[in-house]
Amino acid sequence: MDRRKRLLVCSTLAILAVGSRDGTGVAAANDRVTATMGQLPVYFVANRGQLDAQVLYYVTASDAAVYFTTDGVTIAQTDGDLRWSVKQQFLGANQVEPVARQRTEAIVSYFKGPQKDWKMAIPTYAEVVYPDLWPGIDLVYGGQGSRLKYTFTVKPGADPSLIRIAFHGATDVGASGAGELHVLTPTGGHGEEQPYAYQAIHGRRVEVSAHFEVRPDELSGTPVVGFALGEYDRREQLTIDPVTTLYCGYVGASGPSGAGGPSAIV
Repeated sequence: MDRRKRLLVCSTLAILAVGSRDGTGVAAANDRVTATMGQLPVYFVANRGQLDAQVLYYVTASDAAVYFTTDGVTIAQTDGDLRWSVKQQFLGANQVEPVARQRTEAIVSYFKGPQKDWKMAIPTYAEVVYPDLWPGIDLVYGGQGSRLKYTFTVKPGADPSLIRIAFHGATDVGASGAGELHVLTPTGGHGEEQPYAYQAIHGRRVEVSAHFEVRPDELSGTPVVGFALGEYDRREQLTIDPVTTLYCGYVGASGPSGAGGPSAIV
């Protein structure tokens, strides 16, 4: 971990120590911890037995967690005692296992329960990739600052209309007039910025018109999200690049999974 991130973690520990000495400062200390940890980048944590075996990687925030499995991606959020999950299912997709890339220097440890159950020195990564999720289309999850983002890489000749994601568990899914996607749940939900699509042609970036397209599934009525795209050169690679408003820079938080507990970043 670089010097700046080490200082952020150390300053967080110092805030915790100061806040715990006088009972009146605990709430303010927690606010400062959240603000400080929110400056950390998104880390994708490998599952080494601290979660259900279906989860291969996950990211956590102070009030949310995102789980990556072969069956899709689940976003779990809390609001007080209420917990709610939305599962994003990749419709018509290949059954592929997500793969982590770009291992970071940060490691995470969980000290929960008896010592034999502690999980030590768990690796973290900067990206999780679903390769060839649809024919010729990769789905890459990463971070933009402390925000989770995902990118579809559409290889030459591949068909982006195959991209269809069902949102199970959401009370409402829709696109705003500004082109943003809103996913509503009893815990508030999350949003996604208007997609930005482009191609790199002859060394320059050529933007492609793109917006979310939301339709109900014909059988279940479940909201299904895809992309409506303008004209582009199908002989060249296309990138579709939305960013979510879910902040996931808080490594080791006690997320809705219950997999949290005291943790350390080294």
